[in-house]
Amino acid sequence: MDRKKPEMTALDQMVATRQGQLLKAALPYLGPPQQQMVSLYAKILELKNTWEIFGASPVRMCEAPQSSDPLEMLNDLKNYCDEPTCRQIDSLVNTLATLEIINLMKSS
Repeated sequence: MDRKKPEMTALDQMVATRQGQLLKAALPYLGPPQQQMVSLYAKILELKNTWEIFGASPVRMCEAPQSSDPLEMLNDLKNYCDEPTCRQIDSLVNTLATLEIINLMKSS
């Protein structure tokens, strides 16, 4: 699978800050105790932003129409998975498609 994976989910893009990203990028250059504190601080910033975004009123994650189609959701999830997980999702999608065909044949 040679497709490029997205760097961040829609939620990550909404709650991440440049400051938090810089803190995370600096982690390899810090000692273990500092890594722990800085990584916790970066995550607390994200949690604070999440609370601010969703605390006041519900917001939409993206402009695309909301869909309850499980196949569409599964195909979108593959963008964030490793190869073995993508194969598992493909297998599940194929199974769901087969069940849909069977149901169509039964109703005909």
